[in-house]
Amino acid sequence: MNDTPAFVIDTADWEGIDKAITQAPNYETKVASAIKRTIRVMHGIAHLHRSTMLDEVEVYIGRAGATNVLNRWRDSRSRRGHFYAAVLFSCETGRAIELEGLANRLLCGLKERGTLCVGNANVNAHGGGRVADCDLSVVYMTWGVGRNPEYGEKPDIGVIREVSREAATACSGDFSYNQIEHGLRLTKRLSEWDRLAWSM
Repeated sequence: MNDTPAFVIDTADWEGIDKAITQAPNYETKVASAIKRTIRVMHGIAHLHRSTMLDEVEVYIGRAGATNVLNRWRDSRSRRGHFYAAVLFSCETGRAIELEGLANRLLCGLKERGTLCVGNANVNAHGGGRVADCDLSVVYMTWGVGRNPEYGEKPDIGVIREVSREAATACSGDFSYNQIEHGLRLTKRLSEWDRLAWSM
């Protein structure tokens, strides 16, 4: 897979974002792959910001219609103080709502147990935001660095199973326990990461 473009929100432009959406993976049914992709990008942040440890990073996961990504990033810059962003994957808009909700449930579950691989996750357990009025949406990540660490411990297999079970139940059968648990296991392996490169 190509490097994942990383953006400085203040200088991001539509042309670069459109290119990032085009080259990002598309997940309609591969739930475990979507979870793994999110985790690998998260792990890759420390390699992008070479003087930064993951426990100094705060992340946010959101969704937007393919034509509204930059506006949502700017909102995250204003509301959360996040300066950076990347497109995780694209999918049909209805599926994006489901996958964003799942991602935030998993982050909440890990956060409650003090086992985030990053310093903090700014999360809404049920997702949120206006439903896009276009067919294609993206799930994205914004982040800030240099934060005071609040978390930063890897989960053990017991935590992964517990969080996966809770998420599968909360999602009312949209995603199976096995799919979620298979994807979430990657949180234990910080050596697996996607290479991020600054978009020029």
